[in-house]
Amino acid sequence: MSSITSALGFQLRMLDQLVQRSFQAHFQALEITPTLYAILTLIDANPLCRQTDLSNALKMHQPNLVERVGVLIDRGLIAARADPNDRRANALQLTFAGTHFMDKLNEAHDAHIAEMKSLLGADVYDTLMANLAAPAAG
Repeated sequence: MSSITSALGFQLRMLDQLVQRSFQAHFQALEITPTLYAILTLIDANPLCRQTDLSNALKMHQPNLVERVGVLIDRGLIAARADPNDRRANALQLTFAGTHFMDKLNEAHDAHIAEMKSLLGADVYDTLMANLAAPAAG
């Protein structure tokens, strides 16, 4: 078994499982998946963004995104409005309820990150995040 532990893919899989367990522990009561959290966070940071922009940012196929956006609309967390720059397109924004829900999500996220830093060590966490961001920046 020792040869598998030196494989990058294996180590990334183990780290992913750790991250997913922590995420679930902190977000499960809010009934939010990592993808729904990412969508809400991007809309919060980019009010009146288009679904195409979200699809590109998340590297998701448009039909998959449309389904998830529908879930968030049904929950009353986001609304689709006519894009002020192109009335044929919809722009997404948080609703009043969505804005308040983001406060709860941000608290859960802070707790999740604190747990990850505790499990990995703050220095390891920060180094890992910097290294993971490097290929995306290039």
